Amino acid sequence: MTLKAIVKNGGLTFDEPIALPDGTVVAVQFLETKSDGSYDDEQPDHDDMDPEEIEQLHASLDRGLAQMQAGQGRPFEEFLAELRQRG
Repeated sequence: MTLKAIVKNGGLTFDEPIALPDGTVVAVQFLETKSDGSYDDEQPDHDDMDPEEIEQLHASLDRGLAQMQAGQGRPFEEFLAELRQRG
């Protein structure tokens, strides 16, 4: 579900009523405002992958999930520290 809102007085004001229960966690994506005051609400174009690449990506994600469920993962903090060392 995608909803549009405008920031007013430090809060989000939506164009339409929202039927979400209290406590629902949502992600917010900022949209670029154009010089004419409009904004670009198009989603990023990730369609540059061919079907074989998409299949490989999904297979890789499935393998990673299976490894995690089998207890073969490692703490996120450890992984993040390694990434930071790589620069």
